[in-house]
Amino acid sequence: MLIFSCKFCSFSCSRLSNKLKHQFIHRNLTKGYHCDLNKCPRVCASESSLRTHLSRNHNFAFKGCAANLSAPGRPGIFYPEFKCQVQVCGKAFLTYKKLMEHLKIHFEEQIIVPCFCKNTPSKMCDKKYRSLVSFRSHIPKVHRIPDSVALNSGVITASPSQHRDIGDSGRSSSACESNNCARMEVDVPEDAFDGPENMCSVSNDSPLRSAAHFYLKLETELHVPSSTVQSIATEIQELTNFSKVQLKKKLESCLGGYNLDINSIELVVESVCKDPTLFLYHKELSSNHLRRKFYKENFSFAIPLKKSFDPAVDPNDKNCKQFFYYAPILDTLKIMLKDKRCFEQYLNPVARQFDIVEDFMDGSSFQSNKFFLDHPDALAVNLFQDALEIVNPIGAAKSCHKILAMYMTLGNCRPWWRFRKNNIQLVALYKVKDFDHSQFYKPVVEDLKKLETEGIEIAENKTVVGTVAHISGDNAGSNEFGGCVCNFSRS
Repeated sequence: MLIFSCKFCSFSCSRLSNKLKHQFIHRNLTKGYHCDLNKCPRVCASESSLRTHLSRNHNFAFKGCAANLSAPGRPGIFYPEFKCQVQVCGKAFLTYKKLMEHLKIHFEEQIIVPCFCKNTPSKMCDKKYRSLVSFRSHIPKVHRIPDSVALNSGVITASPSQHRDIGDSGRSSSACESNNCARMEVDVPEDAFDGPENMCSVSNDSPLRSAAHFYLKLETELHVPSSTVQSIATEIQELTNFSKVQLKKKLESCLGGYNLDINSIELVVESVCKDPTLFLYHKELSSNHLRRKFYKENFSFAIPLKKSFDPAVDPNDKNCKQFFYYAPILDTLKIMLKDKRCFEQYLNPVARQFDIVEDFMDGSSFQSNKFFLDHPDALAVNLFQDALEIVNPIGAAKSCHKILAMYMTLGNCRPWWRFRKNNIQLVALYKVKDFDHSQFYKPVVEDLKKLETEGIEIAENKTVVGTVAHISGDNAGSNEFGGCVCNFSRS
């Protein structure tokens, strides 16, 4: 008998669906998909790879190609079989992605496609669609397939959102309709927001752009020192020069056997050696100065502003000793909404259930907030602040160099997405010893007021407003933010 075991506990089962649901409990311990079938040590990168491994190496039979997703189901939600419901077809697939690729063919043939999900264990969903965009919008909204599956479809669903059904105590669809608060419809093409591609003036298939992203990732995500990045760039240059010499010799040797004249051979060799797509080295990225210049000219980001705590002192003056850095919130929000995944989640909020509290949006404070009642499409900004020591926290200089940082996330996005490190945006940095409450929060409050009254422009000249949904912090930070005493001693 085939038995799935667990690497991290004593759990065992005979069904893959139960094994995947159990593995979700240990998601913080591993990112891979462990086989563990009869103690097999294989670890796969995705669920699809795991299914392929089980089929090829263990002759594992999947009953009806049932897609038991790796996230545990909620009560009342029945995960579907990935089977095409078109009568003349009926093909089954192992993954949601493969099924969507197949259904795209039917939509191109203008065939009406029924939904493949079940409302109950025995009753299929009766919805049918002529448009792929509408079909993809229906799946995560009504059947709530986990976002890690639904959002990989790669399409911005721009259909109107279903209103949150909160019951008598909160917002309801009828209340929103009576206040003319229907969710905005934005006609967005599939390639309108392609994340980094739309943040860069260099074409998507440019090797220069790929090289720039490589160097930028080394410095910002992997925290490689700029001196080390420069050494890597120098070595790449040496390897490129060596490759050009070897390629030139090889081309001359090969073309010489075709009775070509010397001028033609030299022309071909020169043309190939000048092709930038064949080599890793780029002169535009050869030094730290040139790389930073390229980042600023070709990538979109919120430029931090240096501000003085004393309004009478120029922050750029070398004699300015008390200053802080502020990344404009409005600029940050515009850039965040250029990211395709972020924009998808804003257009397609999670359907709320009045008897389940899953997020801050399910709380009574948010549900009764007048601003969000009047503007159901508003951006919900979440702020967080905390202090950090950049020197020995128990040394003599612990209070001299303490830094307080403020961050922000977009509450309209899924919790799993907005709490990832790369999606948490920096708002401000300042030294605690130089802190001036009124001067530090002045630009933050000004931007938030402008966001509430004027809003920011998104796709197709649409303007959306927003405000702060909540502010998080420890005791000292929260008291400091409110202008209260931060001393908690009994004396």
